[in-house]
Amino acid sequence: TINYTSIAPPNVTINSPTSGYYSTNFTVNATVVVNGGTINSVLYRYENSSVNGPYINMSNHVSNFWNATFNISDVGDGNYTIRISANDSFGGSNDSQTVVSVVIDTTNPTISFAGGTETNNTYVPRNWTFVNVSAFDLSESNITFYLFNSSLNQLNATVFTNSNRNVNFTNLADGTYYYILNSTRANGEIIDNKSFITVIR
Repeated sequence: TINYTSIAPPNVTINSPTSGYYSTNFTVNATVVVNGGTINSVLYRYENSSVNGPYINMSNHVSNFWNATFNISDVGDGNYTIRISANDSFGGSNDSQTVVSVVIDTTNPTISFAGGTETNNTYVPRNWTFVNVSAFDLSESNITFYLFNSSLNQLNATVFTNSNRNVNFTNLADGTYYYILNSTRANGEIIDNKSFITVIR
């Protein structure tokens, strides 16, 4: 009689990266534990609906931790899934563990005032001013429109987390007003701001 014992495949836990936005190289780290035998290899790859990258070897320096450096210059900007594949000496394998929504974004946002916005130092005979912008950033968190008076006191801060790209500041008294636009990335970095002056008379 021959008895066969089923050995479970390696257990894989991905420690990094986590879902988020990345503009520099980062570490891929996983904890791999075998249920029998030894680890033959641990690899990772990037993938999305358009591409499956090649599997890349990870190295083991401490305990059950396996590491590799993800070089963002190897891929284009976009949304990726990171997949880990572990194989043991008994022929067991596990490639089921993934991290989704790893967004590579190395391109600075484009941002500029657009149609309907008054040019700098404009005098207008009304009590409102309209601000419109053209902006794009793959990892944009929000766009904030600020309005200041001539004493640089903030009168308004309007934050948009959607695709809204304009605001109308109303009920303004005669005077000089400054408006500033901030585009904030998901990591909190403020990339750009613009300021214009409109004089209401």
